[in-house]
Amino acid sequence: MVLERETWLRLPPETAQIISFAGLVGDGAPLIAASDGRSSNSRVLRADKSANKVDTGAKKSGFSPWLRNGNPFLLKVSSSHKEAHNSSPLNGTTSVEYEGNADNIHGDVSPRGDENHINGANSISEEENEDLLADFIDEDSQLPSRISKPNLSRSYSPHFSNDDFTAQTGSSLCLLRSMDKYARLMQKLEIVNVEFFKGICQLFEMFFYFVFETFGLQNMNSSGKTSTDSLNYRLKTALSQITQDCEEWIKTSSGSLSSSTTHADLTPTAPQNTNFGSPAGTSFGLKERCAGADTVALVARILHRSRTNLQSLLLKSNTAIVEAFFVHLVGAVPDLVEHIHRTTARILLHINGYVDRIANAKWELKELGMEHNGYVDLLLGEFKHYKTRLAHGGIQKEVQDLLLDYGLEIVAETLIEGLSRVKRCTDEGRALMSLDLQVLINGLQHFVSINVKPKLQIVETFIKAYYLPETEYVHWARAHPEYSKNQIVGLINLVASMKGWKRKTRLEVLEKIE
Repeated sequence: MVLERETWLRLPPETAQIISFAGLVGDGAPLIAASDGRSSNSRVLRADKSANKVDTGAKKSGFSPWLRNGNPFLLKVSSSHKEAHNSSPLNGTTSVEYEGNADNIHGDVSPRGDENHINGANSISEEENEDLLADFIDEDSQLPSRISKPNLSRSYSPHFSNDDFTAQTGSSLCLLRSMDKYARLMQKLEIVNVEFFKGICQLFEMFFYFVFETFGLQNMNSSGKTSTDSLNYRLKTALSQITQDCEEWIKTSSGSLSSSTTHADLTPTAPQNTNFGSPAGTSFGLKERCAGADTVALVARILHRSRTNLQSLLLKSNTAIVEAFFVHLVGAVPDLVEHIHRTTARILLHINGYVDRIANAKWELKELGMEHNGYVDLLLGEFKHYKTRLAHGGIQKEVQDLLLDYGLEIVAETLIEGLSRVKRCTDEGRALMSLDLQVLINGLQHFVSINVKPKLQIVETFIKAYYLPETEYVHWARAHPEYSKNQIVGLINLVASMKGWKRKTRLEVLEKIE
């Protein structure tokens, strides 16, 4: 339910900072607070107060100035009762006698004899019971606890960075809190703690798969293949394992995914239902897609930090389970993040139709002119719009540069796919291909800060392969696995047709390549 209603908007850092994952990473307050061995004797305390208290550290509290100087709301009370009590103000409060001597409530605060301060209408010691100042009751220990915001970032510095607080979304926060509860149960129920670890694994698997389905299954790429065809081995392995482990959940959730109606703006001036040309209800805005990638990376980072703690809670016989989880699933998160960003770039860069434009251009020339093909100018225009979308998408500069980099690679893939589908081409036509490529490189260089030529070197290599002798194509194909089988077959068929290869020779070359 949490995932289905996720809007993929980042939570404010101050919201994420107040959540502790001590059970996962193994630091912070213990689950069960140890008794301090002292009970309060003050008559102002309730008779049923527990003698075991959480050390809340009043010095770290945001209320410490008020505890030192007195209750600021008593200023008016003190003034109104000044004559009635005939007492002088002290630190904004009124000194009164409290029915004799009151025992000191906190052993770490020096007693002040019989002089105490009133709090509202009741006479209560300034060093009042810290339990009354608690921010919340801990679910596990059932003891009062405090939130100390000013020192939180310092206390978490060994495990958390600022990025960890700015990348949280509602679903990631719920996921981590659930994992943290499982980790706490692992500490309490050692006999069956491996089952709770399996619960942590399954929670992460569902989150991993949901993020992939939400942001990784978007229309077609420039080669005409679905995005799942381009998954690397590690990501495919992770998804296959999740499918086996969570088959029932995946079946029930697949219908709800397709009915999602959440959309987000790509640019400030874009219509509210911007969905990048994908079917309605299947796509999120640029900011949301980047937030999804960042938040799954954040969960993976926190899990990596918790690995030592989780291993210490399990028996040595269960080491293989931990190893498999972190190697095959958590280790595949960088591949998932890259896949999401590449899919985002394909959706934003509207050049799918350029494969046919390139393939259908006139390449069977007798003379080479001075003009490049028109698709080059159109491609440059699309890339310019792509950069504008990124600049106004509300994402970090580092992510913009990364998506621009992936955009260049997609342009290269589109060129290669289009050139591999050319049916007729002369030497002059190949020279025109090189001219088009050079003009495109010069134009793209105006939009990015990195050197464009290395990114499009793969296209130049493919164009030059046209001039290879027929005996070199088998070796060339094996030396360049970056080209697909269909692209190499298309190149060989074109060369064989234009250079008059014998049919037997062409078939032999293709057979060796396959």
